Amino acid sequence: MEIEAKFSAPDAAALERLDLLSELAGYEVGGREVAEMSDVYLDSDERALQTAGMICRRRDRGDRMVITVKRRGGEPGNAEADDGEENAGAAGGAIHRRAEWEIDLPADSSADLPTSWPAGEAREQVLSVVGARPLRPLVEIRQSRVLSSLTKDGRTVAELSLDTLAIVAGDAPLPPAYEVEAELKGAGTEADLAAIAAALQGEFGLTAQPLSKFERAMAALADEPRGGGLLTNDEEHLLARIAQRTDAVGRRARVLLAIHDGALQREAATRAGMAPRTVRYWLNRFRHEGLAIFPKRLITRAPRRAEQARGPVPTPAPAAAPAASAPAAATTPRSKVAAGKRAAGKTKRAESAAGTAAKRAESAAVATPAELETPPETPAASAAPTTRVRRPARPGIRKSDTMAEAAFKMLRFQFDRMLDHEAGTREGGDIEDLHDMRVATRRMRAALRVFGPYLDADVMRPVDRGLRRTGRVLGAVRDLDVFHEKTMVYLDSLPESRRGGLDPLLAVWQERREHARGAMIEYLDGGRYPRFVETFTALLGDPGRASLGFIDDDGEARPHRVAHVLPAVLYDRVAGVWAYDDVITGHDTPLVRFHRLRIAGKAMRYTFEFFEEVLGPDAKPLIGATKDMQDHLGDLQDAVVTCNVLRNFLTWGAWEPPAANARRALTMIVAPGVATYLAARQEELNRLVDTFPEMWVKIRGDGFSTRLAKVVGEL
Repeated sequence: MEIEAKFSAPDAAALERLDLLSELAGYEVGGREVAEMSDVYLDSDERALQTAGMICRRRDRGDRMVITVKRRGGEPGNAEADDGEENAGAAGGAIHRRAEWEIDLPADSSADLPTSWPAGEAREQVLSVVGARPLRPLVEIRQSRVLSSLTKDGRTVAELSLDTLAIVAGDAPLPPAYEVEAELKGAGTEADLAAIAAALQGEFGLTAQPLSKFERAMAALADEPRGGGLLTNDEEHLLARIAQRTDAVGRRARVLLAIHDGALQREAATRAGMAPRTVRYWLNRFRHEGLAIFPKRLITRAPRRAEQARGPVPTPAPAAAPAASAPAAATTPRSKVAAGKRAAGKTKRAESAAGTAAKRAESAAVATPAELETPPETPAASAAPTTRVRRPARPGIRKSDTMAEAAFKMLRFQFDRMLDHEAGTREGGDIEDLHDMRVATRRMRAALRVFGPYLDADVMRPVDRGLRRTGRVLGAVRDLDVFHEKTMVYLDSLPESRRGGLDPLLAVWQERREHARGAMIEYLDGGRYPRFVETFTALLGDPGRASLGFIDDDGEARPHRVAHVLPAVLYDRVAGVWAYDDVITGHDTPLVRFHRLRIAGKAMRYTFEFFEEVLGPDAKPLIGATKDMQDHLGDLQDAVVTCNVLRNFLTWGAWEPPAANARRALTMIVAPGVATYLAARQEELNRLVDTFPEMWVKIRGDGFSTRLAKVVGEL
């Protein structure tokens, strides 16, 4: 149970006065700490948690992530709130009570999937409302917090928080707000809290704050200006006709019509059955391009709005059909898929798949995957250069480098590659650009974990946060591309007469990918990503800001050279993988354990690759063995994810099950082609588990240990 008194402060000066106190209401103020925090509030697309009176918050704490789930109790000042506990009436409505549960997770965990959280009350509370549906970010609150303890007679009774808040609504923070909180801790009683609250109100003139931070943020979002008068008369008449369609193009038209009528973006999203961030994406596109965001066959001429104002602008190329824009790779092992992508046969297969999809589209009464086009590039992307700067093939790490120097060489190396693939990722013509951009973000996050002990955590935290956010956005699209690749390979193995059996599934896939790609473009074109790139660029130009000294706070020399530190780093990563030797037991092993082993293996492989220049050619067999295991476990995880998606489709006719509070009576989904595909992926899953020992022996065999000892011994 969280019991706290909340107040609004008029300005930063009020917080400064409180920060100078050594005593408040007879309680000693001490133990001052300063923290910068970013809280992201999560909910399902339907706002199921908010409707149920719950709040879910994700807070990053360096290498950890804390998920906090709160259930709102009685109103502030209500004497009967929460099991009848007495409220301190003198607080004048400032005291709040809420049931609260927390989960502590590693920083690289997924907060978006409650089903993956460890067992506990927080998980059960969220699952009881949203079921297996993912959570999406609703709003972010950035806080600068000064935290002090309030003690009396040797007992800690409360924590005093002086908070400067920046609510991020849209692309930029709103003007700062100031709050003061006193939360009961330890031996504190409500009498203590009442005395503290009375002093804050009486002596310092603070005003009781009835709203939580989350409620204040949501109120700020609701204040977005209405967008009436969006369309010309001709555009309105044309979109009214297009809005009769039942596909994604029709929903796009209905959204613009709703905003033209004065609806808020979130209201328009509800009317059209579209995610709010997808609405923002298409609204931004329409304001720049006009009717050109719709298929050409539906309009006679569609100049961009920018063209009307500034003269001719090249019209963007039509979006590729799904099968062509996401070439295939299905039940084939990842290593063979990667090789196949470079083969000439890839193009023919993609063209064949695109042709097949087009034929299906011509005969379908409603939208098929060929009609539900992936959003084309934004105006900013169409002007972006596609030529690549020639980059060095290696980061140039040496044995004599300090770990901080090596860190910045690797970060700069991968950061350049991330930017190199940004234009191609926006354009969407080759899904390998997206893959390579995502890999670069993953490698930089892995580098921060390897080099983290030798860098200033406070300086690096904004970079880590930006990498994590960018990786999540890119990953949402990339995971769908992998699903499509492997599904198309499966379709290619079937006779022509059976290839239409997955059309309903592919239509759902295309809708989801359009949504994910729209969110990705919105993020890349919004405020957060450019600020992240700007911050990272400035830091790479001034690495000394993040480097720790050679002497620690106790006066001891800190190990800092690559040659001195690397042996321990390597053995630590290897030990993290070898630890699974006793818990991988064939079919009795939980599938999630294979996934965790894959993550540990990725950390080991990336570490070997970071220092490959230092380790020399003897490291190649170690990297190769680790990559083989990763590919095998990657195929296994892809099969697990695909089986879950297919089961959802066969049960609900959707990518995911509906929220718990929106469940309807089960109906049979007649899709024999999907059921057959599920059986094929389950067989593949069984095969991959059966053959995993063949991969594991490459890691746990004597050959790996011998090579590792030789490589380390030569440092």
